[in-house]
Amino acid sequence: MSTYITQVACPGCGKDLVEAKGLPHGLDVDPETANDIDDAVEEGEGRVTLTPDEVRRNEWNFTDDEIRDAKQQGGHQLNIWVPECNLCGTDQDSKDTDD
Repeated sequence: MSTYITQVACPGCGKDLVEAKGLPHGLDVDPETANDIDDAVEEGEGRVTLTPDEVRRNEWNFTDDEIRDAKQQGGHQLNIWVPECNLCGTDQDSKDTDD
């Protein structure tokens, strides 16, 4: 099982860790997928495709229909996003500033 990040520090206040959404907890993923998850979380949003084998290894996180579709379609897409900070309200995909 490869590790991946699930939360990022708020770029606005830097005081709160903001948890990514759309990402089932405890996924057993390959290193390439873990890197894709890291990129999506760090960017504030992104799509990551799990392989059919990764879906099978994590079947408790998916419905029977999702598992079947992943097998037929060659994977399952996760839509990952990081919501606004609870402390300052900064939107995580608005990291660019003109300071």
